[in-house]
Amino acid sequence: MKRILVLAFSVVGLLIAAFVVAVVMRPGHVHVERSTIVEGAAVEDVEPLLRDLRAFNEWSPWDALDPDMERTYSEKTDEVGSVYAWKGNDEVGTGSITITGIEPGKITMHLRFVEPFEDEADASLRYEPAGDGVKVTWTFDQDLGFMGKAMSLFMDFDEMLGKDYEKGLSNLKSLAIEAAGRRKAAAATGGSPAAAME
Repeated sequence: MKRILVLAFSVVGLLIAAFVVAVVMRPGHVHVERSTIVEGAAVEDVEPLLRDLRAFNEWSPWDALDPDMERTYSEKTDEVGSVYAWKGNDEVGTGSITITGIEPGKITMHLRFVEPFEDEADASLRYEPAGDGVKVTWTFDQDLGFMGKAMSLFMDFDEMLGKDYEKGLSNLKSLAIEAAGRRKAAAATGGSPAAAME
């Protein structure tokens, strides 16, 4: 009996050691990137949707997951230092986004997650003319600790987050095309894009 217990504990110890080694050997960084081209749009149609945190929530793939989500914004929402914070259900959790950089063609943000787990990451939104439209690229970068590496054994971060990014970019594309339509209608009539919405 004693030999069986010793053997069992030895096997369990080896399995734990193998698991730890497997986790330690996992990549320590996650990079997710998705792009779309908004045909028929100009930078002026796309940029306001990317740069303003309130506008971001109009096309965010997560905003509709919790209709009762609590949202708070800093006084300014479209400049470096602007902050958007949310507190929602288990699907969206709790966290914040801070704009850390704005330059022609690129907006960078820092993400802080509080619930269901504490973590941090960085994201960027890049945009540039592409043919008769605008190419938008959304990125996500995160350094993984031990728990993050362990999770990566059982889930594909690129596939999981990539689906959300693709949905968000599809939402963005629809809004940008609408904005382009209003701009073109206003130009044709000599009015403003705001007037074209009426």
